[in-house]
Amino acid sequence: MRTLTKAAFHLAATVPDGWSVVSIGRERPVRRGSTTATFRWTEPDVDPADIAVSIDRFTIERSALADGTPVVNAYAPGLQESTKPLADRLPEILDFLSDKFGRYPFRAAGNVFVQVDDDAPATAPQTRPVYLGAGNKQFMTLDAVVHEQTHQWYGVSAAARRPEDDCLAECFAAYATWLWDEAKDGADLDARYREQVNAKKGDADFWKELYRPGEAPGINEYDKGPLALHALRRQVGDKAFSRLIEQWPQEHRDDYVDWPQFEAFAEKITGQDLTGFFQAWFRGATVPADQYLWPSTLKP
Repeated sequence: MRTLTKAAFHLAATVPDGWSVVSIGRERPVRRGSTTATFRWTEPDVDPADIAVSIDRFTIERSALADGTPVVNAYAPGLQESTKPLADRLPEILDFLSDKFGRYPFRAAGNVFVQVDDDAPATAPQTRPVYLGAGNKQFMTLDAVVHEQTHQWYGVSAAARRPEDDCLAECFAAYATWLWDEAKDGADLDARYREQVNAKKGDADFWKELYRPGEAPGINEYDKGPLALHALRRQVGDKAFSRLIEQWPQEHRDDYVDWPQFEAFAEKITGQDLTGFFQAWFRGATVPADQYLWPSTLKP
């Protein structure tokens, strides 16, 4: 649960030689003792919900983005060979996401790869996602890195105010992988959309609300969510949609946001009345009416 208050974070953690501590923000010089090492991390303006501390016998790689932003990638034992190819694409991923969502919101970046268990989810602390099941190749994918890095814009910098607003994080992070597939692999997103809509028409749980006051969305935000955003893109047009997804996290940097705010912002940016669309796709719990299900080029 978020505190709705951000504060400066400073960590100094001492571990025996051979062990490392990786956290969020910028790394300060490591202080070496005779048999210990003290790792120090600092990050301004962070919500406690976005803090993570990982302790392991890490292999740590340090580099920088083109603009000088420091990058720290940390690999738990046995994971570097399989996950380094993903970590090495971080500059490309952040360039892509910055093109879509505006300037990267923080002063540090990176990834942490650990193995808690095969089914452990990835998380997105501020500046440095942690992949808790990085040893499971089924889930430790490029899409997972794109998804978690997207949260730096959608979910961390522009942070959901309440659990019911979580689509502002997960729906957009899920759709970012669609945008990546379209740009990098030439994926036909309209075809993907039609296939998934037709496959799920009879699944009542799939169509449950993505926004319902007082109640967090269900797991369907990861699959209904990107469908809803793709339909919104076709409803308002590519240019308006691009302005919307870029300006939202830029104008709400370091802020707490809620879903009704986004609805109002979308209407302001696009100049369209989207009341019916948002009711059908985000507030409704049934298959949207055809006018909202098949806008523009989505029409079968």
